[in-house]
Amino acid sequence: MPERASSYHTSPYRVLMSGGRARARVVCVIVAISFGVLFSGCAAKVQSVRTDSSAPLRQSRRLMLVLTDATGSISVSGAAVAGIASGQLMKGEGQATQALNSLQFELAAIGFQMVGNLSEAQLVGEFSIGQIRHDPLAGWIADQAMLVLKDRTTGNTVALFRAKHGMATPTVNSLVSQIAKAVKQSY
Repeated sequence: MPERASSYHTSPYRVLMSGGRARARVVCVIVAISFGVLFSGCAAKVQSVRTDSSAPLRQSRRLMLVLTDATGSISVSGAAVAGIASGQLMKGEGQATQALNSLQFELAAIGFQMVGNLSEAQLVGEFSIGQIRHDPLAGWIADQAMLVLKDRTTGNTVALFRAKHGMATPTVNSLVSQIAKAVKQSY
């Protein structure tokens, strides 16, 4: 009897997806790559410049932190399911104040003493944060943040710290924590 030609076409995709283990591996690789890009891309990258690296920042412990520049947008989100609608209006302006408070906490945890009066301060920290907006998946995001530390008596810049985006726009919290981490390394 003559052999019949097989009607089963063996494509690379069918071979790859034929076994349960192979399918599970492919799914795991895709999920791992997605999470890797998501979490590494949302981290802020920090650049720092010390104008006087001979004296560590811990010599000037009393710090007055001020918010010099921040902008926030208004975000509107809404959804409707089976005739029921809901919406939410969010303002980014208040997030800048929360970011300043978070930075104050982080710097106090490092060892700085926060003062509210300029005459008591040894350093003045000028904190600015870029356009703050709400992302439905990541939360509050901003393009960059900057902290400039100046000597109160001379007005000279002691150090600059800038956190900006990597592959994806970072959250406000990641910008603050990355700046605090860079300050701690210089402390």
